[in-house]
Amino acid sequence: MSTLRIGTCSWKYDSWKGLVYPELDNINFLEEYAKHFNTVEIDQWFWSLFDSGKVVLPKTSVAANYAESVPDDFKFTIKMPNSLTLTHYYKSDKPNPNFLNPELYDAFLHGVEPLHDKIGALMFQFEYLNKQKMSGLDEFLKRFISLTMRLRLHWE
Repeated sequence: MSTLRIGTCSWKYDSWKGLVYPELDNINFLEEYAKHFNTVEIDQWFWSLFDSGKVVLPKTSVAANYAESVPDDFKFTIKMPNSLTLTHYYKSDKPNPNFLNPELYDAFLHGVEPLHDKIGALMFQFEYLNKQKMSGLDEFLKRFISLTMRLRLHWE
């Protein structure tokens, strides 16, 4: 039987002090969160694509800190960076050269390596896709399946 996991879309809310967290100044929000819930979404790494073309990916030190803050059976759902999932920059006709880019995907996986055993799901949030952005389903599936198969290569 599967384990039912209950969690939220984030964990760092000052307004939860006195409700979920103790009323202390210096607390590890994730560690306190994990005392009540067994999963959480990390969406902070989704916001990775900037107009300058700069891409920001997770640092292994941050991922290691997250892994150390939760029990062994805790699971994270990680929303994949929008630098991988957007075909074009926001509000622009300029194509995103990193859309489903294998090297960027590998770099992301390297950044989250300390969470390897604690990842419950990798969530890809794609924009509305149409034929102006991509030729069709075959092109999308070919690129997406090829990309996601790299996960096995990376962690096996």
